[in-house]
Amino acid sequence: MQCSRCGALLRDSARFCNQCGAVQAPNADALSTDTAEQPGRAKRPSRPLRPADDNGSFPGVVGPSSRPLERRTAILNGYNPTPATDAPSGGASDRLNALSPTPTTETPAQQPPVSGARDAIADQPTNEYAAITPNGGQPYDAATGQAPWPLPVGDVLEGRYRIEAVADASPDSPGAENVYRVVDLRGYERCWSCGTQHGNAVQGERFCPQCGADMLSHEYLMTERREETEHDTRPELPITQDETAAATPERVFAWQGRRYQVAEIEVERTRFPFGPHVTITGMSHVGLTRAGETNEDSFGSLALNLAQDSHRQPLAIAIVADGLGGHASGQDASRLAVRFFMDRLTRTLVEHLVAPLGSTLPPDDVVEAALREAAQTANTAVFQANVKGGAGDMGSTLVALVIVGEMAWIVNVGDSRGYVQDGDSLRRITSDHSLVEQLILGGMITPEERYTHPQRNRIYKSLGGEEQVELDIFTQRLRPGMRLLLCSDGLWEMTRDPEIEQILQTTESPYAACAALIASANEHGGEDNITAVLVQIDA
Repeated sequence: MQCSRCGALLRDSARFCNQCGAVQAPNADALSTDTAEQPGRAKRPSRPLRPADDNGSFPGVVGPSSRPLERRTAILNGYNPTPATDAPSGGASDRLNALSPTPTTETPAQQPPVSGARDAIADQPTNEYAAITPNGGQPYDAATGQAPWPLPVGDVLEGRYRIEAVADASPDSPGAENVYRVVDLRGYERCWSCGTQHGNAVQGERFCPQCGADMLSHEYLMTERREETEHDTRPELPITQDETAAATPERVFAWQGRRYQVAEIEVERTRFPFGPHVTITGMSHVGLTRAGETNEDSFGSLALNLAQDSHRQPLAIAIVADGLGGHASGQDASRLAVRFFMDRLTRTLVEHLVAPLGSTLPPDDVVEAALREAAQTANTAVFQANVKGGAGDMGSTLVALVIVGEMAWIVNVGDSRGYVQDGDSLRRITSDHSLVEQLILGGMITPEERYTHPQRNRIYKSLGGEEQVELDIFTQRLRPGMRLLLCSDGLWEMTRDPEIEQILQTTESPYAACAALIASANEHGGEDNITAVLVQIDA
């Protein structure tokens, strides 16, 4: 089967793509069983090994061995992924059939030459290329013994690299280059996906026993360069297995005055082969100067990690709300914001993941729409409480995130913040909706003055102030080891960004990090309620 997103070839009934990580639709035919013929439950048998020749190559595929090169060439410039119209690529079914272990019924004259092919065609003109052509060993040009430029689709070089498509072709001249998309018929020696070195231990196996990747249909780029000399006059080496070639996805070899380099096609692969694992820890403190008073900060979190077919599907929600300082109903405002936000978002998104008849991750547009709707629902709850109370002074900030798969969406209203720690750096994602932030952006004050400006507590956006709220949404692609921090201004005003970064880098567990952040804010004065929610991303 093929991936519904990127088109990569997958094993039958695969649930996830091993290249882009996309969830695949269930294959009812592959998963169905006849209960009458199979009354009991039993584990599925191991896949049988695929037959191969004694020399380690696949039946019907032989070719000249690799030769040493004095230098490596730098290529792959100007790669055009669109196959040339005069060299159409075989479809997915063609590649699958070509790699099938089913014996062929063609006559010997129609089959590619096998071991001893040179003896079998001794009556033909001497032509090194005849041993790797798929046309029964017949030379393309009996007079010159030269292969065409570019090579046709279906040819196999080095006994292993089969041309699937001509990606880019140049006129035949010294120094000219052609680029092909090829598959490695000995790809079982080293898995392209997880890098496991199998050698001949899984000879003939199509799928990697370690990660399940299709090792025989993965495409590479092969660049062909015409050298200055017309012929390659070095003596032919015997056909041998090149163990060093199996240890790297990049190979260089020469033949008939041409030099070839096989390299990986650079594509963005999933950073989480088995899906991300999300851990959330939150902590809140009333602060030193407000001891004995009500904590107007509230927070909420939910981390749902489901796994099937050895692949995790996470859905996580976190929120921090800071009731507006000095307002008698600040605690109620933040509480309403958290509860209504969490209620609305979980009802909208969680059902996608826990559906009894098959779970799927919601699409990106659904996630963003749900996040906006949840923030608006929280705003409406606080606004209606304001109208009902008559005072009109209830309000709250909000910073929240939702993680679906390998993406995070962050929303904020007010001056509560969202940070991301990626490696050794800390970066603020959100922008404060405050007066001092506008003054800094306008160049009227310096960033350091934000901590001492007399109007630093004035914000111009909050939940509950208007019937409709304007908010900012940001996205962040996740990586293993990344941390996302949500916090109220009681943390970042007391503990500056460089110290927050140092704490996150030197504390291993999310709980210890939150405790250290709260302690640091109190050590620097603890002038406000302090709340920190830390989201840990692991592979």
